Amino acid sequence: MGVVPDPFAYRTRETAKNLKRESFEGTPEAELEQLTAKELALWHSKYSPEDPQYLYASYEWQRRITEKTIQAAITTAKQQTTAGTRNTLLSFVLGFITSVFLTIIQSLFLKQ
Repeated sequence: MGVVPDPFAYRTRETAKNLKRESFEGTPEAELEQLTAKELALWHSKYSPEDPQYLYASYEWQRRITEKTIQAAITTAKQQTTAGTRNTLLSFVLGFITSVFLTIIQSLFLKQ
């Protein structure tokens, strides 16, 4: 004979889902945002992929990665802006010095 399915198993699953949903509703977002990576990994590992907590922890990981990516892009943009401004000013100063130097040399040779 085969295994007879439990006719009340769906009730157990539904009860477990409801309990997980209730515990998820009690989880404040700010609390998860303040967890370290290690703490978040431990919290994340407690749940299965079907649980809302698991999905929210995955979302939190993605948010952290996106935040770091944006910060890196901002830092790079600031560095590039600084380098561009510095190079522009340096080019202007060198151009000015070169033109003054050439003007002096021209005036010395044209007088003779």
